[in-house]
Amino acid sequence: MRLVGLCLLTLALTGPHWGCAPPVLSLSSTADPTGTSYGKSLDRWSRHGRIISQTEFDTQLVVSATLRSPAFQRAYVDKYLKTYAIVDHWEKARVEKEQSEQTQHGLSLFLLTKTHSASWNDLRLPAGKWRLSLLDGEGREVQADRVDTLSTRQAVEQTLLGEPTDAFIKLWSVHFPSNASDGQPFPAPGTRKISLRVAGPLGQTELLWLLQ
Repeated sequence: MRLVGLCLLTLALTGPHWGCAPPVLSLSSTADPTGTSYGKSLDRWSRHGRIISQTEFDTQLVVSATLRSPAFQRAYVDKYLKTYAIVDHWEKARVEKEQSEQTQHGLSLFLLTKTHSASWNDLRLPAGKWRLSLLDGEGREVQADRVDTLSTRQAVEQTLLGEPTDAFIKLWSVHFPSNASDGQPFPAPGTRKISLRVAGPLGQTELLWLLQ
C-alpha cells in the first residue's frame, strides 16, 4: 500500500510516465488491457498539474486527478478486495454496490491537492476557493456538483490512494453531473477529449484525457 501511495504522490510531484504522449482511453470500456497492473491503471487514468503564481513564479497548488472510469473502478475494486482479503459473497456485493453508487449519474474523480499554504487547500462547495469544471472536445462545460473530503469515513480510499502525510496534502472525491446546463449529455457523444480545469484567484491548470 505504501508503494501505491508513493506512486500517486511521486506522479503528482514529477508528472506522468507515458513517454511521448498520454494514452487514448475509452470511457465505455469496463476493463483496462489484459495484464495491466493496478499501478499501471492508476497511471493511465491519472493526470497531474501545477498552478504557478504569475508574480512569484512559485507553485501555488499541485493537483493530481484520477478519473474514476468503469475500467479504473474495476481495477480499484479488485485491489480493494485483494488488499482486504474479502472472499465473502455478500461483502463483495456490498463493496461493488457502494463503489458503483459513488460514480453513478455522471463522471467522478479522486483528487489529490497539495499546497504550502493550507488556507488555499479547500475545494469544498460552495465555500471552496477553487472552481472545478470539466470540458469536452466541443467546448461544453459542467461544474462539480459534489466535492467530498476523504475523511476517516473513507479509510479505504486513503489507504489505496496514499494517505496524506501532512496538513498540506488532501484527498477529495469529486462528482460532475451527466448533463450540461443545456440538458444534453456530457460529455458529448463522440468527443475526443475531456479536461479538468481547476481555476481560482492564484491561477489555473487544466488536465487532459484523450478519448477514443
